[in-house]
Amino acid sequence: ERQNRLEREQQQLSGLKKEFCCMESKLNKDVETLRNLIEDIDRDITYHQPDYEWKKKEYEESQVFMDKLRERRDNLTKHLHTIIANNEQMKADKMSQLLRK
Repeated sequence: ERQNRLEREQQQLSGLKKEFCCMESKLNKDVETLRNLIEDIDRDITYHQPDYEWKKKEYEESQVFMDKLRERRDNLTKHLHTIIANNEQMKADKMSQLLRK
């Protein structure tokens, strides 16, 4: 009986060993696949990084230029309003002078 029990335990251990080997094999394949994907993405990042940096710099420079243009436009618009308002005031003053005569 002891011999039978030992044989059964050995069979169970052998079965577990095969199952663990199968699990380990699947794990190794998954790890290899993920590592390859990570390496591919890393290469893509390395390839695209300079382009990103250049476009980011261009965008920031363009943003500064646009801000300056908007500020200049706003200042010119205010100046135009001032000129128009002064002109209207001068017309009103002139009209008032003419009506008093």
